[in-house]
Amino acid sequence: MATNEEVVSTNGNALIWSLAGGMALAIPIGYLLAYLVALPLFLGLFFFLLLGLLIGAVMFRLGKAAAPAPRQTLWCIGLTVAVLCWLTGHVAEYRWLPADAAEAVLRNSVTQSVSPERIQQFEQQIHKIAADRIRTFPPGGLLGYWRWRATDGTLELPRMGNDPFYTWPLREKGVIWVVRVVLSLVLVSFTLLSQFLGLAKSPSEIEAADDALPDGRG
Repeated sequence: MATNEEVVSTNGNALIWSLAGGMALAIPIGYLLAYLVALPLFLGLFFFLLLGLLIGAVMFRLGKAAAPAPRQTLWCIGLTVAVLCWLTGHVAEYRWLPADAAEAVLRNSVTQSVSPERIQQFEQQIHKIAADRIRTFPPGGLLGYWRWRATDGTLELPRMGNDPFYTWPLREKGVIWVVRVVLSLVLVSFTLLSQFLGLAKSPSEIEAADDALPDGRG
């Protein structure tokens, strides 16, 4: 018969594996969500629901030996993974935007009779200009990017030759972007926790729920 110390150790190890597995999934999924969230009309938010369920289900399976686990501990672990996934997506957006800006400027510049080498050089220059402006917006870094996107979300960038500057506006900025950011965090947290908090139940309750599923499988 297992002692209390052995049970506590087993439960702790299971939750550590659950946290590690959730974090290992959260980073690549966060990068994927950074692509998907750009879909128009907030359609990308659907994937925060879907992939949040996936992460929560994996964490539940990895931590099943810890049931019944303290609900407060589960909340802390679940929210940590959800925020990591959410932040990863923002870091990816922050890093990719200068390339998007450079591409937009090229599309709106006259490039006929310009050599490919000159176009590539110009694109690299615009990438650096856009990156410097985004990353130095007060207070700088990711926080500055958030402030810029919530308050302005546009860049004035030079075009090739003597053409006037091009104003590059983000499609989602200001209040619309803030709403999208809040909803994305709420959705991924809600769906992840809806699965992971199942570890607060006793093993018999979990087995009973599994047996109620088709073919008696979880």
